[in-house]
Amino acid sequence: MLDPDHWQDSLRATYQQARAAYRRHPRAVLVSLDEKVSDLGVDVRRIDLAERMLQFGVDIGLTLEQAMAVRGSFLIDVFGFSLLVDHAWDRAPESVRPMLAHPVPQIWLDAHPDHPAPLSRRAAEQVGPTNDEQFDAMVELRIRAVEALLGVSS
Repeated sequence: MLDPDHWQDSLRATYQQARAAYRRHPRAVLVSLDEKVSDLGVDVRRIDLAERMLQFGVDIGLTLEQAMAVRGSFLIDVFGFSLLVDHAWDRAPESVRPMLAHPVPQIWLDAHPDHPAPLSRRAAEQVGPTNDEQFDAMVELRIRAVEALLGVSS
């Protein structure tokens, strides 16, 4: 439930719930992109979800335009993460997972040893964050962005 009095925790929980749903069925995002639904075929719960999120944004002090931007970012974050990160993570062998968060795969760097990419090479030497750590970092960045919109200092 989106609680304006505890909006940061509410936003975190909403991100987690949406991620859990799409992680179970990541390709559902693609199905929704291709669906052909008549105006009358849209379930009103889809309208209600959008309305609740917009109301939440307005209730915490965002303008309607800002609330729309935050909602749009939420959808892109969750859909993109479920397809680009969780889908790959969940299907990768355990031994490959620590490398999935690297900006450039080690095999690409090895194929071009003389190409200057010092930061990418240093990053490849590190153990990348888990998908859960990446998700939490993304959500915290989004919360910081909302705080900036609200003029909140953390």
